[in-house]
Amino acid sequence: MKLLGTQLGKREDRLKEAARTMMKAGNFQEYCNIMMQLGLFEEAIAAAPKVSMKFWQSCIEQYKEHLGQQMSAQLSDFGALQRDPASNLADFSILTSNFNEATTLLADQD
Repeated sequence: MKLLGTQLGKREDRLKEAARTMMKAGNFQEYCNIMMQLGLFEEAIAAAPKVSMKFWQSCIEQYKEHLGQQMSAQLSDFGALQRDPASNLADFSILTSNFNEATTLLADQD
């Protein structure tokens, strides 16, 4: 979502520039935090292992929460559930060894 010329657009641009600066400076944890704030969880997860495995798992958990919120929002919109959030949530549940949650999510899609 581009918000060029708006206050939110300017804020987004500043955050993206800050993230680039953090990446160049080698401050990967702050880079990841900014990217998650921007909603770019997958980019954050890709860089998170440079901080630690525990931080990587924390990023995945935050992404799972975000996906869960997306799913809830979609369900409240007349029950129209798109594949992406549930599928992504199941994928990241598997990454964190939460196989029961992934199985339940995938079974509910059928």
